[in-house]
This record gives sequence, structure tokens and C-alpha cells, in this order.
Amino acid sequence: MLLFLCFHQVEPVRTFDEHFEILSLVGTVSGGNGHLHISLGRHDGSVIGGHVMGDHIVYTTAEVVMGECCGLEYNREFDEASGWPELVVKESK
Repeated sequence: MLLFLCFHQVEPVRTFDEHFEILSLVGTVSGGNGHLHISLGRHDGSVIGGHVMGDHIVYTTAEVVMGECCGLEYNREFDEASGWPELVVKESK
């Protein structure tokens, strides 16, 4: 798997070119935008994770199940208290 990860509050994006097992992939996809977090297992049992950045190449199979929340929109809006774009869930129009 060719992997591009951004660790929390760390620049730049890091690139990994090794085989991983996807342990967890969670986040939101809405309006053509996504915000995904991934946890990956290495062959030695260690785990890395971070924000998914860009495209990834899957070596064999990625089993992904997605759910749809009808009537809701997921967006990110800047939050002055945290200083970060935070998730905002609103009813669809």
C-alpha cells in the first residue's frame, strides 16, 4: 500500500511504501469532500495512524462498508475556540 498520512498538528505529510492491514477507517464523506482517519497494522504488530491524505494504492483488497445518513449534511467550519475546522452536521435543504 502506498500511503500518505498527516499526523495531528505535524507537517509535512508523510509517505509510506509498505504493506499494511487496515484496522480502522472512519470519518465523513459529504459533498465531494472527505475527512478520514485510518489506523494501520504493520507486520511486526505495531500500529500507525493519522489523517488520510490524497489517493492510496491498495495491495489486495480493502473491505469498506459505507453508511448513508439521509437528510443530513456534513461540513467543516472554522471554530474560533479550537482554531480548527470542526465538523458541523445540519439538516439537508
